[in-house]
Amino acid sequence: MDVVYADGTGIGHQITGAAALPSAATVVIAANENRARTNRLKQLLSGATPFTVDDLKRQQHDLLSWNAGQLVPRLAGVHTKDARVEQARAALLTWDRRITAGSSAAALYLQFERALWRQISEAVVPAALLDDYLGLAHFNLADAMKASEGTLLNALSAAVRQAGPSGAQVVFTHPLAITQAARRLFNVGPFSPGGYADTVLSFSTRSNVDIGASFREIIDVSDWDRSVVTNAPGQSAWPRSPHFSDLATLWAAGEYFPLSFSEQAIEKNAESTLTLQPR
Repeated sequence: MDVVYADGTGIGHQITGAAALPSAATVVIAANENRARTNRLKQLLSGATPFTVDDLKRQQHDLLSWNAGQLVPRLAGVHTKDARVEQARAALLTWDRRITAGSSAAALYLQFERALWRQISEAVVPAALLDDYLGLAHFNLADAMKASEGTLLNALSAAVRQAGPSGAQVVFTHPLAITQAARRLFNVGPFSPGGYADTVLSFSTRSNVDIGASFREIIDVSDWDRSVVTNAPGQSAWPRSPHFSDLATLWAAGEYFPLSFSEQAIEKNAESTLTLQPR
């Protein structure tokens, strides 16, 4: 769950995985101890310019890789006689560092980062434990920045051979989706929102479970009716309802709907009203 509070002074507060409301004079960032996301959020929330609700929407969907911003420039000083690897190196150096769905450069970088982390880990982890370790240990940028030029080129060469889709494929999997027919009825997706574990818009897959924020809200405490929210996949648990999966497309596109607070706003946005009449 990603939550942003914006007060009347225009100061934005982003909290990921935390519940405490920060004071109006500070910005509190809790990103599950993820250094890359924390550093990127510090960039986004720095400065004295007031944030609008639209600014905070863009922040919640930020795809810039902090790791890539630090690591890719190291490739400027290394070269190889392998034409394919040189082409890949040039592509990464001109890439915008965003993990965008469908981006070949983003897909190449993700493979490069994984290959580099594997090579670094191989030096300290027994081979029999390596895959389990890589499934649990997060990429360490500090260690990656110390890697030799040869290690960087070897990792890039491995990435060229393994390049695949960029970012996560997200499916909202229903517990009753146990047969092919049930999966067609109950599952919603797949979607390709972009991002990976170390971007602000964070998605990853572990043990066949998609991990990311299905719910986001931006609360304007100076005008509660300007608050907005995303949620997925829908508002109804009945698969035949038009509201079973109607919010998933909005969610995947990074679009929000009003989080109505006042009675007037609720009446304006209500689809229908149910009146209970005692007998």
